[in-house]
Amino acid sequence: MIKVRFLREDKEELIEYKEDLKIEDILRKFGYSSETAVVKRNGKINTEDENVEDNDDILIISVGSG
Repeated sequence: MIKVRFLREDKEELIEYKEDLKIEDILRKFGYSSETAVVKRNGKINTEDENVEDNDDILIISVGSG
């Protein structure tokens, strides 16, 4: 399982690990893109094309402008 947390929301979800799962897939699943969020995987910032491993801790940080 992969733990997905959201910095600006008091929310945490567990998603099932699948082979070849990428950061981009997780962003899309929750309605984000690389333009609207930054992702930390196990405490380090990752790009959307990086793979996710089972038991990873993902933090989605929504970015906004305005």
